[in-house]
Amino acid sequence: MPNRRIFVVGATGAQGLPVCRGLVKDGAYSLRVLTRNANSSRAKQLAELGDVEFLEGTFASNEDLRNGLKGCWGAFINIDGFNCGEKTETYWTIRAYELAVETGIKFFVFGNLDYVYKKSGYDPRFRCGHYDGKGRMAEWILSQRKGNDMGVAIFTTGPYMEMTIASQTPMTPRYQDGVVLWVAPLGDGAVPHVSLDDCEHYVRWLFDHPERSDGMDLEVAINHIRYADLAAAFQKVTGKPAQYINVPMSRYIDRVPISHQPAAYNADPSDPATMTFEENFTGFWTMWAHSGGNQGVITRNYQLLDEIHPKRIRTAEEFFRREEERRRSLGIETLFEAIQKDELKSVLKLGEDNRNGRFGRYRVRALTRNLESPRAKLISDLPNVTLVRGSQDNQEDLHNLFRGAHGAWVNLDGFTLGEKDELFYGFRAYEIARSERVQHYVWANIEYALENAGFDERFHCGHMDSKGRVGKFILSLGQDGMKSTLFSTGPYMDMLIGGLLVPREQPDGTFAWVNPARKSLDLLRIIGLVHGVSFHTTLHKVEYIR
Repeated sequence: MPNRRIFVVGATGAQGLPVCRGLVKDGAYSLRVLTRNANSSRAKQLAELGDVEFLEGTFASNEDLRNGLKGCWGAFINIDGFNCGEKTETYWTIRAYELAVETGIKFFVFGNLDYVYKKSGYDPRFRCGHYDGKGRMAEWILSQRKGNDMGVAIFTTGPYMEMTIASQTPMTPRYQDGVVLWVAPLGDGAVPHVSLDDCEHYVRWLFDHPERSDGMDLEVAINHIRYADLAAAFQKVTGKPAQYINVPMSRYIDRVPISHQPAAYNADPSDPATMTFEENFTGFWTMWAHSGGNQGVITRNYQLLDEIHPKRIRTAEEFFRREEERRRSLGIETLFEAIQKDELKSVLKLGEDNRNGRFGRYRVRALTRNLESPRAKLISDLPNVTLVRGSQDNQEDLHNLFRGAHGAWVNLDGFTLGEKDELFYGFRAYEIARSERVQHYVWANIEYALENAGFDERFHCGHMDSKGRVGKFILSLGQDGMKSTLFSTGPYMDMLIGGLLVPREQPDGTFAWVNPARKSLDLLRIIGLVHGVSFHTTLHKVEYIR
């Protein structure tokens, strides 16, 4: 079979790395990978695999998707729903499919999760956004199959087995009083965990056998694993005590500091379509609590998986043994030691990104007093912008503005607030941003003129000094917990031709800037040379020309 190029979205994710490894390991396929950063550590791991071409961009771009798909034989599309949210994933999955048809892709594989809302009979207890967002798209993709010549296959996974021994996952273990604990609201249910290494084989099989996989939804797992059995397997392999503790959902959620934030960290928290972490993962655990024994809501055909991948991992014990052997071969600490020392590594990309990864462009939530003002309407026409009605001197509005945001750009209007109020709300805006866990705070600053002049009162300029004092305060608090940056400006050049410093036309046809600044003469000469206009300054009086 000649080398065929596969376009991959999601290559640097937990699943993407083994999928890419399986495709290129023998030279049968080459890859074109879409990534936000071709120099990231995960991208560098991909580069070491062999024939891998990188395309920097975002899945949230028609141009980037089209450029990635052009000239490829196949596509593997696995959009990160925890990054963008259910609604955005729905749109860009459809566009990825349509553009794949447009560009002549021969075989399209979609990285999927179970459509649990449908499988539960549309029971609202089971609504889980990051599962349903993919699952309904898989149904849609399969429904399009007869309308074109592009082959399609669905690759349905589930929680990775590696997540049971990794940091920052819904089932991260903890060490307490000499015992390794898995604490979850699972009851006597079971999770059909998936081995990431097995994904390497399954996706390769889908691309290698389009005559059989076309139109297939390949639902994979190691087994339906009860967590009592998970703990027993860990104890058998490591010789260390382990236990599963079933807890009520409320107790589980109480331990999650981001429970009221969006499950998808780039989703708009004010959008009714956005599910919180609590809402999303209540459905998540309810799904598994009702899937015990491979007889509940979520099932798998293990006989088919044995046929497709005879060497697949079949039990938790087998998985733990392989992991311990891997650790011994690398000369690193055992599983028990890593858990005991709280040194588990992250397996999910969102763990490495600390839920801060962008999906290409920034999304902006802007505070305004008047949603109908001409400037507000100009801003609302920009892509990825949401306007929020509120006031810069209302602390509740500031909380709502910062909640769920990655970064903040704050430029208080000192001419509206006055020096005293800008000081107070400048301090409070910073404090509120920290309380809402904003990661990067940029303060629009102006020079602290009074301090720069050695506190000579002749230089006291209220609208400058108020911002400058706040800027000093922000930097004095350091960078721990929230990164902060000052962006210091001054009078805008644009004000010379439309604003406070606009010139006045004189009777002789020249233009005059009326101000007390002698150094402005050089500036005027430059402007005159550029525009072929004669200028002069009046130095004997101060006059503001509007």
